[in-house]
Formats: sequence, structure tokens, C-alpha cells
Amino acid sequence: MPYQRSNPVREWEMEMTAPLPDPVDSTELESGPIDEYEMDITRWEGHHSVCQTIRDIYHMIDNPQAKLKCRLAMNMTKKMHQRLKWYKQQEEERANERR
Repeated sequence: MPYQRSNPVREWEMEMTAPLPDPVDSTELESGPIDEYEMDITRWEGHHSVCQTIRDIYHMIDNPQAKLKCRLAMNMTKKMHQRLKWYKQQEEERANERR
């Protein structure tokens, strides 16, 4: 079953809405690469998620600079997931207020 397609928001629509408060502390965004022990977690091995794909790439390469980039990408992915969960919570709260 394919994912439901949603059309992107036009730029003028984005300008109409008020900015949402920042759910993530700015110090967390500047935390840098994720710890190496996070890259060795095997719980999700075989799953097709962004984080697991980054882990697989991390273990396939020997270049330390590329491994650092993988750790940075993992941190960015986790922050993105945190933000998406926050947006979902906000949307659910708005839906409950409309009822």
C-alpha cells in the first residue's frame, strides 16, 4: 500500500501562519555528532529506517571522516524525529480543541 501523498505547502501559505515556538533547546541542536555507542546498537538490524541505514553505512566504511559524518547525520535524524513527534502532538491538541 503506497503512502498517502500530501502536496507541499506553498511559500505564501507558510508566511501566513505564525511561527511555532521552538520545541528543541538550541543547545541540543549544537550537540554535534552522536556518541559512538549509539552507532553500535543492533536492536533494529534489518529494519529499513533512516537511522539503521546510517548505522549500516557507518559499519561498512573505514574512513574516520566519513564515520564522523554518519554520526552527525544520525544526530540530525534523531532531532528531526523529535521535531516531527512534537508537530504531531501539536496537531492532535488542535484537533481535540476543535471537538
